[in-house]
Amino acid sequence: MDAQVKAALDFYGRSVNYEIVETTKMGNSLVRIKWITKHKRETPMFWNVLFYRRNGKWEPLNILVFDDPTKAGF
Repeated sequence: MDAQVKAALDFYGRSVNYEIVETTKMGNSLVRIKWITKHKRETPMFWNVLFYRRNGKWEPLNILVFDDPTKAGF
């Protein structure tokens, strides 16, 4: 998970803006958020992140990042 995110940010650079596309609540302790980040090269990245609530705090459970919106389920 960390390696994929690091590789994407190394290639595209840090995001300059973002847009949340969809939030899906799956019970009281699991939520999926899809968002798009925009980067200096004007290239979008598409994110699917599962957040899990553990001990009263939200933490990422799974992070998938794509440069293709179809593969990301957008």
